[in-house]
Amino acid sequence: MKIASWWKPRYPLHVHIGVIFIVLIAAVGVLLAGFSYRQINALIEDSTDDLFNEIADDVVTILRHEYSPIIKTVELLGYAGVSEAQDLEERLLQLPVLAQALVNQPHTTGLGIGYKDGDYLAFRPTKQEAQRATFD
Repeated sequence: MKIASWWKPRYPLHVHIGVIFIVLIAAVGVLLAGFSYRQINALIEDSTDDLFNEIADDVVTILRHEYSPIIKTVELLGYAGVSEAQDLEERLLQLPVLAQALVNQPHTTGLGIGYKDGDYLAFRPTKQEAQRATFD
């Protein structure tokens, strides 16, 4: 029986088998690389979300810790009648309350109260003698 000339193998069988194994190994390598890429991206995304949530919780805790005394001071000043004073004399009667609020909150740089008639009362601590002399 005579074999057709177009079907005759041009390379030995071991070369064909070697090429098939190389192609299979390359395909498996590409599949593993793609799978690893997806898994690493998912891992990074999950850890980033966890870290972001942890930092957000820390920031909220810090802000609540830092601002809660100031918020309480403002609420107490609202109950003290400072915002209800009608004229300058009544407002100046509230200066001891404002001074005590600043003493209780040493990190507060000042208090300001706005009134419906457009008046604004600003109260700041003067820690240096030169400042005190300027405002006396």
